[in-house]
Amino acid sequence: MAEANASIAVVVTALATDITAKVAAIMEDKFSAFSAKLDTIAAKLESDAKRVEEAESRISDAEDNITGLQNRMLAMENKLAATLSLVDGQEASSHGDNIRIFSVKESIEGIWPFLKHGYQSS
Repeated sequence: MAEANASIAVVVTALATDITAKVAAIMEDKFSAFSAKLDTIAAKLESDAKRVEEAESRISDAEDNITGLQNRMLAMENKLAATLSLVDGQEASSHGDNIRIFSVKESIEGIWPFLKHGYQSS
């Protein structure tokens, strides 16, 4: 009986070793495929991270440029308002020097516009 038990122990040990080797080979194949997929995903993530960093850098530069342009535009708007105020002042002061001619329409202009439109001097 001792020989039978020893024989069974040897068979069980051989069977366990065989099963362990087969499971290890299957697991190695599965983990190898899984590792390859993880490497592919990691490479894509690194590529995407670089693209996001580049985009963030461009956006930051654009925001900085916009801030500068907004400041320049505000200064130009202030200069434009001051210039328009000066032009309005000049226009208002020039009206005092105008000669008023009655019975000639405002829209008629030129050197002798009344001759073109049939106004005759008497």
